[in-house]
Amino acid sequence: MARTTSQFRSGLLMNGNFETGSGSQAGAGWIGSEFNFWRMNDAAGTASFDTSTFHGGSQSLKIVKNSAGGVLSINNINDTDLTTLAYHGLKVLPSTSYNYSIWYKTDGTTGPRIQLHEYSSSAFLQTYFNTILSTPTVWTNYQTTFTTGTAVVNVAVVPGRYNGGEGGDGTFAYFDDIQIQQTSRTTASARSVASVRSAAV
Repeated sequence: MARTTSQFRSGLLMNGNFETGSGSQAGAGWIGSEFNFWRMNDAAGTASFDTSTFHGGSQSLKIVKNSAGGVLSINNINDTDLTTLAYHGLKVLPSTSYNYSIWYKTDGTTGPRIQLHEYSSSAFLQTYFNTILSTPTVWTNYQTTFTTGTAVVNVAVVPGRYNGGEGGDGTFAYFDDIQIQQTSRTTASARSVASVRSAAV
């Protein structure tokens, strides 16, 4: 599925509201199908589209950790096969500021991590943030801003991650309505608009 120009301009992450897709994934693989734009990269748990608990629309993403020492990670690319960046990485402009927003709730025990990483067309460049969230049991919004580097092409979004030792067996969290929206543009990045738009459609 190609991004449309309107989706790029609004800064909307593909399936950031988790309304497209069904079912679950235990172990590495695309959740539901490859076209739902979310992948489970580490095997210590289960990810699923949940229709009983959601912030907006009719479903959310739920992750459940099943190993106290293992790693559970969800993101929009396959970080062992960076060719997926061309299809699932969110294309952004260089030297440009963006706002990141996510809604989440937890079981009240251990807050999940959220991460955002910068890539060129084929390699990791930097991490914008690696934040452990709080543990609300009601839907809560978290927002932050970031500015892209000069060589950026894509960003990889990690809405949920538990590292080894973080969160015991059965720890879970829900995520919904993730948005990344452009807030400013430099003169240098403005010159890149035409090429980025053509690549995004």
